[in-house]
Amino acid sequence: MAKKKNAPMHPKLKELLSFSQFLPLIFWWYTLQFQDSIEAAFLWAGGVALVATAVLYFLKIKMNKFLLAANCFFMGGALLFVVNIDWLEQLYAFHGNVVYFAWLFIVGLISMFISKEGFIDLEGEKDKTKILRTSFYLLCGVVVAGVVGYKFAGDMISGLLLPILGLVLFRRLLK
Repeated sequence: MAKKKNAPMHPKLKELLSFSQFLPLIFWWYTLQFQDSIEAAFLWAGGVALVATAVLYFLKIKMNKFLLAANCFFMGGALLFVVNIDWLEQLYAFHGNVVYFAWLFIVGLISMFISKEGFIDLEGEKDKTKILRTSFYLLCGVVVAGVVGYKFAGDMISGLLLPILGLVLFRRLLK
């Protein structure tokens, strides 16, 4: 008996599911606002990030690299509380901004070589050299953003939000 092929997923459903990448950030913010517990925030966000990332991966739904890095950040934060890793806790406590950019660098480096669109997400581009070059430029931008994050450690606006905004704009310019 022949195997029955699964029907392709409706594009609107794929789009709706892709928004699940934002759920960990929402859980993290909500928990911080109403429970005022960094541990609870990371545990909730990390658990939701793990589920959302797994679902998107197994359904083969394209993930936003910046949000994937944020979800890795939340999963790492949850892991440090579950396993009680002191050095990781110190890293998150004193250099949380830089840890996000480190995750973004790791995601970018891996996707640069594994993804056909590269870190830059150049859809439809056939020139692999252009994809690698622009992905490398974006990786360099992540390093600069990490340095800015380190310089302004503890400042959510100058050390995290502005460098991320700068990277998003830089990515758009590179495309």
